[in-house]
Amino acid sequence: MWTLSAGAALCHAQEDSTAPSADASSEEHAGEGVSFRTTNVIPNVRVHPEYPRKMQELGKEGWSQMCLCIEPDGHVANPRVIDHSGAGEFDEAALSAVRKWKYSPQLVNGEPTERCEVAVVLRFSLSDKDGATRSFAVDINRIRPLIQSGKLDEAEEILKGLEPSNGYEMGRASFARAALAYARHDLRAEATALEDILRNPSVEDALKTNVLRSAFDAHVELSQISAALDDFAELKKREGDKLSEPVRAAGAQLLAAVASDVPLATSAVLSKRYAPCANDAAWTAKLLRRTFALEHATEDLDRVVIACEGHGYEGKFAPDREWRIPADWGACRLTVFGAEGATFTLMEYSEGSQATSAPLP
Repeated sequence: MWTLSAGAALCHAQEDSTAPSADASSEEHAGEGVSFRTTNVIPNVRVHPEYPRKMQELGKEGWSQMCLCIEPDGHVANPRVIDHSGAGEFDEAALSAVRKWKYSPQLVNGEPTERCEVAVVLRFSLSDKDGATRSFAVDINRIRPLIQSGKLDEAEEILKGLEPSNGYEMGRASFARAALAYARHDLRAEATALEDILRNPSVEDALKTNVLRSAFDAHVELSQISAALDDFAELKKREGDKLSEPVRAAGAQLLAAVASDVPLATSAVLSKRYAPCANDAAWTAKLLRRTFALEHATEDLDRVVIACEGHGYEGKFAPDREWRIPADWGACRLTVFGAEGATFTLMEYSEGSQATSAPLP
């Protein structure tokens, strides 16, 4: 069995005090001043939300997180707001837009089926507005000295009370969470905060390279193979020949392992953050191989969802089962649902190494 070993030493994530760029990186723009992110599925018909006039005149930014269903014909059904920055005007604009979106239908056994629990985040930002409000700046600037002096509980209480109102404030809060997790030696929480930073289009792109190095190291140490490979590919694109030797060596080790016949082991912990629209928690990752099993699982796993290119599968979790995905299903993503904090190890096997596994129906 092959598991990841740590590459370069973890870098300490720091807060940034400079104003960020307004350009989106990991999120796409859905129109002037609006960006969006969806979970796993991308609409092929998008209607751009209108920036609420009142909020624009007041210089206000915000965001809305929604859950929706995709009907068998690809139309959106039952969108609802599950979290937001507080202004109802943004929620109304977001809901009005997504009701007009259309997706490619999900196919299960070749038949179009309804897909629910799809999350969408719409962020409303003004190109001429950045920085933090005075009250937010006062609170966020108290956190670093508290962390440096070892008063971690006090720092955490301030973090819990923060209410970011724009992308810049969200970015600074994520940097603070990463720094606090580093101080607590909580690698999983640090990785989560670093992922939030990388997804935030308001964080200056130049800062994301350093964050990406830390995320790569964290994903390596946590045996998050698919995430580490994504980090490595992005680092190579950004740094080219300047890529550090420890990162290059760790990435080469990853790629060699995936190309080998040795089973790949990825540790997994279910969290509500991966399934904001579901009643339970989840864990998700791109599959690197077509045969896999979920081993060393706690008893509180519920169901398994495999979403591929035009195909899908959903079934109850079975502790002794191995899954084999047909070759013509293309690239696939695995999502496992269950209780918050449930754990398992994703074991991925090379083709032909698990002759006893049953193919998906």
